[in-house]
Amino acid sequence: MTLNTPKYGYRTTKVTVPANGDLVIEGVGFGFYCFEADGALQIGLDDGPMGDLFAAVGFEGVEPFARVRLRDVSGADNTVTIGITIGRVTDNRVNFGSSLQVTTDTPATTIENEARVTIPSGGANGTLVLAANTSRREAVLTNAGANPVVIRGDNTAADAGMYLAAGSSAVIEVTGAVYAFEFGAAGGSTIYAAEIQS
Repeated sequence: MTLNTPKYGYRTTKVTVPANGDLVIEGVGFGFYCFEADGALQIGLDDGPMGDLFAAVGFEGVEPFARVRLRDVSGADNTVTIGITIGRVTDNRVNFGSSLQVTTDTPATTIENEARVTIPSGGANGTLVLAANTSRREAVLTNAGANPVVIRGDNTAADAGMYLAAGSSAVIEVTGAVYAFEFGAAGGSTIYAAEIQS
């Protein structure tokens, strides 16, 4: 299939290359620019070799060409917008090679489930500070006691975890349960906690 185009300094042409087929655009130019393409594509100039072509890819040569050959390699009809130029094309649009997922982060709106928990001495198990909550954005913890505590996500012996010094606070992004343990043999600390929810 062949399309004729006038010998303009710049012309944009939108064509559909048949599945696994070729299409020829005739028109004198020194360069080309591919604005968009539905799928995988190859391009050749005059009788030169074919090469892969992608959206937002262009070429400017020093010798003119008279034909642009497009070949579909996607296996489906391929709609292409291409510019044939005498000179350079500048396109400052942003081009993504695949779909772009946009996530909107809504601000938290409420403070819920405020808690005040005292951590006993000598306990092998932790003390539940906040139960699991899938609506929680953040957990705010303050150690108002005189001794440090260890914060964990399970109720097992606290040989490791997040250290929370006396008088300090922490904000953590977690939806699971939050437990506090005495640090060493220093119990008696009081934990103030609250949940930030949407």
